[in-house]
Amino acid sequence: MKHRRLLSIDLVHDYFADGRCRGLSLRPQPACARKLAGRRMLARGRADGLDLLVEVDPSNHERPLISLGEDLHLRFDLCVDDPELPLYTDLQALRALATPRLRNAAGSLELSLEQDEPEAPRAREALACVELVDLDPAWISDPPRLSARLSASTPRWTYYCVGTSAAPTITDADPERGEQPIIFETEAAPEAASEDRVAASLAAQFPDRPRWRLTSSEALPCRAAPRRHLSLSVGESVLHTELPNPALRNHSVVIRDDIAQDTLYQIIVL
Repeated sequence: MKHRRLLSIDLVHDYFADGRCRGLSLRPQPACARKLAGRRMLARGRADGLDLLVEVDPSNHERPLISLGEDLHLRFDLCVDDPELPLYTDLQALRALATPRLRNAAGSLELSLEQDEPEAPRAREALACVELVDLDPAWISDPPRLSARLSASTPRWTYYCVGTSAAPTITDADPERGEQPIIFETEAAPEAASEDRVAASLAAQFPDRPRWRLTSSEALPCRAAPRRHLSLSVGESVLHTELPNPALRNHSVVIRDDIAQDTLYQIIVL
């Protein structure tokens, strides 16, 4: 018995330097598993996607042993394996749909996001359903690589600095960012919880100490690789040569110029 690849699905995420998303998996739904077994097809999961294989005719390795049929629909649940994935992923488009579905379409290798039927089956823990339609046995000779793409969330970064009377600054000296360094704006940390709950908490905790808020001027896409060479200074004195990146779980929403901004924060107490 010989199987050949009919197609592949790659899970792609720009949070990872190589683009390979390791925080998700594709799992055949029960009806899909039965269809695969009936046609002697295999769904081989891998760390960043899935390969769909079909048993081929011993006399012609370009033809499935069992016909795929004209109306074959295969449905997989896209499940979250990394509990931190929602923290570094922009899920707005998926969450905007009651029952999101990713589906292949003629002429495109990227799965399209659309609304699924409300009664369509799916696992409770599924982020979305992935549906494969119009499978062509001719793909055996040149299997397509379909992709499901996710984008990183883009919060601002905020550092709260407690304990220095003079305004601190953050300098980005990373040579890889060259002429486009990360710029941080320094201001006195507000005290109103309606504007900034973290700053308000620090005001209650350190009422007699100066408190500063340093916020990136632009949103920064989350990345698995740390951003380095960020230093904290007051005047000519360097207080931290390598600031830690804000943790993914340090998420907050601040109001700046009457606009709500998602932010990841880090607290520095001097």
